[in-house]
Amino acid sequence: LSMPTHVVTSLGVFACAFLFGVFSGLTLVDRPKMGVLLSAVYQMIQIPIVSSPWVAYKLFSGVQIGIHWSEGKLAVTFDCGARSFFAWGHGEPVQIGVNVLALGLFIYLLMIPTKPTETSTTT
Repeated sequence: LSMPTHVVTSLGVFACAFLFGVFSGLTLVDRPKMGVLLSAVYQMIQIPIVSSPWVAYKLFSGVQIGIHWSEGKLAVTFDCGARSFFAWGHGEPVQIGVNVLALGLFIYLLMIPTKPTETSTTT
């Protein structure tokens, strides 16, 4: 079975993205500061939902709660699992949206203090 080069490349890129997500989560255990940073990056790449006649992009793992605008209508979608889609010249109508769950997690991760908290001792 042979696949076009762009399909193999897309599959490889998204496989790396999903592996990065697993690595980010595991890093939270051993190196929390680095894990928070990597997890924030992983959430960031899951935020956009874009489709147009020229390019389409969507990636999520776990759960996606999407709010998107397409053809003058606002829609909310819910999906579980892991999905990725990227295409040039897809021919779809324009759709712009966000994965609100990933956006919320991204904001939460940015709010986690990266500096150690100072504790006062009483004697």
